[in-house]
Amino acid sequence: MGKRIAVRYMVLPGIQKGVSGFYENVEDSNCVKPNKPYESGVCHTIGDELDMLALLVGFKTREDFAKEHKSGGWLNAYGEKLSEHVKAVLETKGLGWMVNDELVHFYSPPGEFVLWPKSKYKNKLT
Repeated sequence: MGKRIAVRYMVLPGIQKGVSGFYENVEDSNCVKPNKPYESGVCHTIGDELDMLALLVGFKTREDFAKEHKSGGWLNAYGEKLSEHVKAVLETKGLGWMVNDELVHFYSPPGEFVLWPKSKYKNKLT
């Protein structure tokens, strides 16, 4: 099963480059460890790994989603929909993912995962 890590937010700093990562809390500024470097920081997926993650949670690849949105402007819509699928999996069975040859089991306590982008979906916790 691997190391279990509770996460409550998914960052998507580079959808076109396949960059995403998981944060323990929505207010955090760094991805949970283990993580891997990319040109602007650390993350959990790079390139085609984001498509693999999307398929693992029952969603579409970036290419398939973009084809359906020929008018352009698909990146934010993709991020929002992907976040919904990730939330559903994390809050139920969790997600096994390889990071630097280490199996990690990401999960989220039910009702605590904040959808991406947090500026649109963040709930008041008080």
